[in-house]
Amino acid sequence: MQQAFSDNDSIKMDSLNKVGTALMEQQDNFRDDYIKAHPESFVTHYILDQVKQDYPLDQLKEIVNTFTTESIYKTDLNDYIAKQERLEVGQPFIDFTLQTKEGENVTLSEVIGKNKLTLVDFWASWCGPCRKENPVVKAAYEQYHALGFDVVGVSVDQDEDAWLKAVEEDQLPWTQVRDSENNASELYMIYYIPSNFLFDQNGTMIAKGLRGDDLAAKLTEILK
Repeated sequence: MQQAFSDNDSIKMDSLNKVGTALMEQQDNFRDDYIKAHPESFVTHYILDQVKQDYPLDQLKEIVNTFTTESIYKTDLNDYIAKQERLEVGQPFIDFTLQTKEGENVTLSEVIGKNKLTLVDFWASWCGPCRKENPVVKAAYEQYHALGFDVVGVSVDQDEDAWLKAVEEDQLPWTQVRDSENNASELYMIYYIPSNFLFDQNGTMIAKGLRGDDLAAKLTEILK
């Protein structure tokens, strides 16, 4: 794959991608079969703990409930499940305070209380999918801000200059804060970005993971 990339051989890269995808699927199937067949094994507990974020919450709970022995990995899985349940649609927001580039504190509860809908959007300057999603969020903001929609952009950038450059390049007009110490990211169990959470004025989560047209559709449903 590296050689094909160096040679700019797109045909070979596409062919190797298909092989890689098939191998990954084979690996995942083997893993899932092993987990189901050995609920008593510490190895099973360990494997599942390493890839827990790849499973839907209901499926993960179902698997863990089949475990017939205890382990530190099972304890960690149960802790993860409890935290994820706290982040399900219908749950209240988890408050945090972060700073803008000017050093001003922004507390989520204060923002939520001022708007009909608030989107908490986790992203980073180096995240390609995040940068592609920024125009989508911007279009939604421009269309619905006057109707009570606001956004809090939470960057996980370590590099402040890179963060500020991205905000300027993408012309993001909403509140921007940086979570360089991962305080908010840990509260919201951020494993992948972009990740977002939509809250109503009461602070209840009404949606999460809204990408592309799904964001505008949800805003239209509620605000129009």
